[in-house]
Amino acid sequence: MAQGERFGFLLLHRAKPHMANEEDNPDAAFEDNSQAQFRDEQPTESQSDPKKQVQVGDASQFDGPVPRVVEPAAHERSGGGGAAGETERSGLLPSEHLFWAPNTSVGILLIILMIIGAAKGSDATCLLIGVAIFFVGFGEMFYSRFLANRVFLLSDDETTPANEPGHENDPDYCATPSYILWGHHWTSITGAAPIVGPAMAAYYGWLPGLLWVVFGCVFSGAVHDFSTLVVSARNGGRSIADLAGFIVSPRLRIIFLLLINFLCFLVVAKFMELIAKLFILWPETVLPIWMEIPLAMALGLVNRFALGALGPSRSRFLMMVLSFVILILLYLLVFLAVHVEDVHGEWEGGVLRNPVFGFFIKTTYSDGDICRDSVNWNRDTNEYHCDFGAMQFWTLLLCLYAMIASCLPVWLLLQPRDYVNSHQLKAVMVALTLAILIKGPRLDADAIRDSDTYSQNIEDRSPIFPMMFTLVACGATSGFHGLVSSGITSKQLNKMRDSRVIGYSGMMGESMLSTLVIVVVCSSGTWATQYATGMNWTGFLTAGGVFLEELGFEPRAGRTIMNVLVVSFAATTLDSGMRIQRILVGELGKAVEQFAPPVSRVSQNMIFQIVVSAVPSIYIANSRSIDAVWNLFGATNQLTACVSMIVVAVYVLRFRNNEIKYALPLIVPIVWLLVMIPWALLRVIRFYVEDCSDDACDWHSTVPVIPTIILAFLIALLVLAVYVEIILYFVTGKFKIDASLSETGKLLSCPPCGPDLPKVGCC
Repeated sequence: MAQGERFGFLLLHRAKPHMANEEDNPDAAFEDNSQAQFRDEQPTESQSDPKKQVQVGDASQFDGPVPRVVEPAAHERSGGGGAAGETERSGLLPSEHLFWAPNTSVGILLIILMIIGAAKGSDATCLLIGVAIFFVGFGEMFYSRFLANRVFLLSDDETTPANEPGHENDPDYCATPSYILWGHHWTSITGAAPIVGPAMAAYYGWLPGLLWVVFGCVFSGAVHDFSTLVVSARNGGRSIADLAGFIVSPRLRIIFLLLINFLCFLVVAKFMELIAKLFILWPETVLPIWMEIPLAMALGLVNRFALGALGPSRSRFLMMVLSFVILILLYLLVFLAVHVEDVHGEWEGGVLRNPVFGFFIKTTYSDGDICRDSVNWNRDTNEYHCDFGAMQFWTLLLCLYAMIASCLPVWLLLQPRDYVNSHQLKAVMVALTLAILIKGPRLDADAIRDSDTYSQNIEDRSPIFPMMFTLVACGATSGFHGLVSSGITSKQLNKMRDSRVIGYSGMMGESMLSTLVIVVVCSSGTWATQYATGMNWTGFLTAGGVFLEELGFEPRAGRTIMNVLVVSFAATTLDSGMRIQRILVGELGKAVEQFAPPVSRVSQNMIFQIVVSAVPSIYIANSRSIDAVWNLFGATNQLTACVSMIVVAVYVLRFRNNEIKYALPLIVPIVWLLVMIPWALLRVIRFYVEDCSDDACDWHSTVPVIPTIILAFLIALLVLAVYVEIILYFVTGKFKIDASLSETGKLLSCPPCGPDLPKVGCC
């Protein structure tokens, strides 16, 4: 779950003078400028003729789906009869034949590696390589092409937003080669979440989580990412929430914005807690993580002001070199931090009691002092009731950092750090895969854990059905990816058919990371001890360190490298989430402008946005509900994906003349998610309500009852609102009123309104 920007494109193009509007607005890379584009379009002749349609105008002029007016020159988009347009698009383009050679070569290489793993007797190697073969053979070479050629009828004759006139000087739009955009999209959607969720799901055994990651990706998550990218790219790069207001109804747009805001609250809270926990448990992580900030800012400044005059090729090469130098410096800082703690830290019985990089944390536990080990989920009787502990210190400091970072220009910190982190992730994934190939381990975890060995807490609170399907969100199906696809990546497509490789295959790349996590934790020999009493995502850090020892790393150094990887991506998710949350507060204010003008005006103030974004998150991070937040986050994340796919499914029905067979690839995962999400939420609510009736039910109890119930009920209300809106959409017959589309899938504006014209659609 990390939010990427246009950093790679700065490497390819000469740095342009800093635009005035970019200086005034540090969020240029996140905002949707398509509204201005549509408002500025000049009226055409067709606007004076009620029988003709023009392309979509200002979103404020319509109030829902509009009636279809068949274009005189339009050919049928049905599946039968071999329509001219479909026949041309559904065939394999000559350029696509080029993809078969590398895919076949990769497939042969993977088969050879699987044979080697089988010869070694390594079922872990065979499992990892087998998933890769399935992704390449079925997902890449068949299913994604079926969606592109038969469902969406993609064609390179379509003009992408980056190539449309009027975007030449817009910093959000930049036509980019697919191989470059794939890497940056992959980095954008890959945060710490595809590591944490699958690592926790390993408690159930290696098979359940793996099946959900693999099949959830191919048939749900990758379909979601790809489809939102296509629909957005066909409509000027508009966000999926904005498109929901036109394709389905304006009410769904408001529900969607509320849902995304709630998702960001949970993301920021959980990752503040996650980073703080790692800082407390492994203080040697502190130095490299905080030093990455000035190093990344220096890289951003150099790229912005020094390398532009060198030309695209030299600039790209030097930025690549500088980013690798920073990565090497980070790893040197890891070894330095480990050495400093070994030599100068206070150790007692092999336990680090007074860390050097925790010198500000006192060792007392009296009220008012900072307790050294006080973590709000720690049940240590000596420090459990400390008013202000290390967890509170770190979460407040991280919140302050995220508030500042969310207001900085994206080129200064977020873009360069994402670029460095992408190299870091690739390096660790390659190292772990190489270690597995060398060691040839066997799976030491149960395929499916015997329910008799479940801890009582897990059995009561998180049974495998339905909780595992919300536990593993990123890596299987993530609504956050739709925000990236529709808000950022769609503005950078060079060719429409590139969306298949970038959207669909990019999600498979994230799922390969989740698969690697499951294989590592279930084959390192640590599963039985790490998951003896409960879910423990930090088991991946320990297991990864064990595998890095195979490559010659000292144990603590290997474990710290794993910690730095997770914290780096968690930090990227943290400040990206805070930035998106701040912007969404403003967007939500605009959405209610006609109902509450004063609220709308206040919501455009940056200080108000920051406060509204930070206060709920810092409270949740320090509440005792934080352990339950991950399931709630997963449910919210998947509900976001579900709403996105509902919008796209309606779009596909309209685009393919209401032939339901073309919408089935979206309808099937929608039905699955609409069953699992409410089931999981009701399970959480039931558990905590029953627990509240058995134990003391107050805000300070050791059991996180009231806050968790409130959070779960809020999400359940959003689920109910989505259900109601969908039911109304069909019961009122709005589904029969076709949202007008051009032959290439672009949304069309409302028909002209006037006293002598029919009052239909938005009139």
